[in-house]
Amino acid sequence: MTVDRRWIIGLIVALTLSLAANLVVAGLILAHRGPPPPFNMGSPSAVEGLFGELSPAGQEIVRETMRAARRDMRETVETLREARREVRRLMEAETLDKAALATTLERVRRLGDAVEQRMEAAFVEAAGQLSPEDRKRFRPGRSDGGRSDGGRGDGGRGDGGRRGGDGRGPDGPPPPPAE
Repeated sequence: MTVDRRWIIGLIVALTLSLAANLVVAGLILAHRGPPPPFNMGSPSAVEGLFGELSPAGQEIVRETMRAARRDMRETVETLREARREVRRLMEAETLDKAALATTLERVRRLGDAVEQRMEAAFVEAAGQLSPEDRKRFRPGRSDGGRSDGGRGDGGRGDGGRRGGDGRGPDGPPPPPAE
């Protein structure tokens, strides 16, 4: 074997090892990515994604209906944000005021429900104005629920969102003893 041939073989081996190392690092980085942000009906960009396949008239109907709903909810959403900040303040206090925390959490739930109900009402209002063809093409979110795990709810683990063989989360109670 000549010196030139040994040099080429060495270069090929080095490049192959470099490629393998890069693929391993890329795999590790991708494996430790966080989940995608949750689908938020309140954000304009999210709402725009709901009606990309509609006719121009259908797009305008949905856009205006959702815009009106967001305007209606502006004060409620700000109150909800303030209530969530209050929960955070209560949790960070030296002594926990359980009654205040319970009351504030109830307020957060009621406000969240109000926002959700208004968005649902806007959805119904928009759907009532769409043509039958546009209603067939309307896709509220992606077909996989807007999730990168194919809608399974398992974060890509393939276990349907369950951890462990009993379907309980990591902080759930232990399974009952086997008989």
